[in-house]
Amino acid sequence: MTDVLLIQLPIPRLNYGRRTGNIPLAAACLKQAAADISGAQVDVLPESAVSFIGDAALLGLIEDRRPDVIGFSAFSWNIDRILYLSRCLKSALAPKIILGGPEITSDNSLIQSDDIDFYVYGAGELVFRRLLMEEAFWPRRQASADAG
Repeated sequence: MTDVLLIQLPIPRLNYGRRTGNIPLAAACLKQAAADISGAQVDVLPESAVSFIGDAALLGLIEDRRPDVIGFSAFSWNIDRILYLSRCLKSALAPKIILGGPEITSDNSLIQSDDIDFYVYGAGELVFRRLLMEEAFWPRRQASADAG
């Protein structure tokens, strides 16, 4: 069984328990796209966790779950934090890490990291399915596909 955890980090600000509007719509779409894949368990880390805890607590939460694959939704406001968390998670768990979202473009040098295993350009549903079903697809390190 491949355990996948999808994460969307919030816009940085002091929340003090207020709703953040951090609704992981892309992660929900990916989870639904993979619902029929045998041998894959895809979960979305809830907004109630990611929007209100610091990096140490978030790392602890993820490390306790020990996912095989971690997918991050990358935006301009969270890319630095994603790269930091990815570096920490790679050294602690060695999961495969996927980046997708509007910041993922072939000309964005800010997202390049040895800690990222795969970059998804554009709509991610079909690429995500291939990653979960075809081990031989991972060495490509990047892909895009029309959502159909």
